[in-house]
Amino acid sequence: MKPTEEHEIKVVPAPGQQIKLLTSLRSKSTDELEDTLQGFIGTGQFSISLEGTKTINDVYYDTEDLQLFEIHSLLRVRHVGDATKLIIKTLTSQSAGELKRAEHEFNISAQELKDLESTNFKQYVDVHFPELSGRSFSKLISVRNDRLNYLLVRATESFRLSLDQFVLVNSANGKASNQLYEIELEALNADASVQLPLIKPNLLKLVKNSRFSNSSKYERGVRHFHLDQAYWKQALSAWSTGPGLNWLGMILNLTGIALTIFGLYMTIQAKP
Repeated sequence: MKPTEEHEIKVVPAPGQQIKLLTSLRSKSTDELEDTLQGFIGTGQFSISLEGTKTINDVYYDTEDLQLFEIHSLLRVRHVGDATKLIIKTLTSQSAGELKRAEHEFNISAQELKDLESTNFKQYVDVHFPELSGRSFSKLISVRNDRLNYLLVRATESFRLSLDQFVLVNSANGKASNQLYEIELEALNADASVQLPLIKPNLLKLVKNSRFSNSSKYERGVRHFHLDQAYWKQALSAWSTGPGLNWLGMILNLTGIALTIFGLYMTIQAKP
């Protein structure tokens, strides 16, 4: 199955601006929103239509040592209403706030999801992440997201503007973040993809006190709950109290022997 290319810009409002910004944009009429969007998308007339609001529940899976996180990829199960999809994304290019990713999407049933979890998604991992074949995958981060979508069309260019209000959840202990916010502008066709880098510099003018983001919501979740730090602390602890401690002792002994030999050599060389 040939992947689709996802090309989007992500913007994260500063904490003090988040609620104010989202409330303002969500409350605008179509005419008001069109005038506002003209300011950063550029010249030319856009047709702007509300696609609607939907609640998205995402679950992200990874290995214990966060191999997908490390390579900016993701294995996600998305629940929207009664529909469930398995989504795999791999990063193809990245610049400030701008991401291009190859995306594979598969419709699955509840039973198929159980089967996939029991086999560590083997049939998909073997194809898309063969270097991780045979590894265990578990739920790490869940995201509860209320998304408002607008469709923007100009001539042959089509974009989707998404306003996200979401909460990150640590799947291991159920701890949740505060409400977070994100704005995404996605190119829906090749002509829009060409224009997206030209639009990007103006986007922060609309969303004041904000920053571009190069992170997926999964990556934000890992960092928010310090899962990346927790793994390395655990690995270091296990290494220092187990076989690694023996190796450390051996290395120190060998270093001592080498220094002794070097000292003797220098003493001999120094003799007349």
